[in-house]
Amino acid sequence: MNKKLLQERFWNNITPADENTCWKWKGNINSNGYGRISIKKKHIYAHRASWIIHFGCIPKGLHVLHHCDNPSCVNPDHLFIGTNLDNIKDKVKKRRQSVGEERPASKLNNDLVRRIRYLFHEKGYSNKELSKLFGVSRSQISDVSHYKSWRHVT
Repeated sequence: MNKKLLQERFWNNITPADENTCWKWKGNINSNGYGRISIKKKHIYAHRASWIIHFGCIPKGLHVLHHCDNPSCVNPDHLFIGTNLDNIKDKVKKRRQSVGEERPASKLNNDLVRRIRYLFHEKGYSNKELSKLFGVSRSQISDVSHYKSWRHVT
């Protein structure tokens, strides 16, 4: 990609402020709020362009993530490099990913999870019995009863 053209398009689509303020992308923005630059029919996210301009190449397989959680921000001080797992952990830590009963497709809720754990640990029900009783798989019951899932429920 032509770095000079990338820089020109980048700087024409932002009004930089101080390092504490988000630099909002003024150009093309996709449906998820991320800015995009197109150069000779090649598309690049604006925050990735910012990283390349300010810090150099993005190592293969890594993502450019936002400390500020503002997808249209291109301030290099708000960006960091990470793996896909880092991105997921960041999302969970910042509570941008639903967990437990917040998930629309969840068959369980916090009260049912507590009941499953009670029946498993205190009453000796098997995973198979609980699976039939609650209408979820044995592996899901096992994960719940052994605190591998729904860890936020005490």
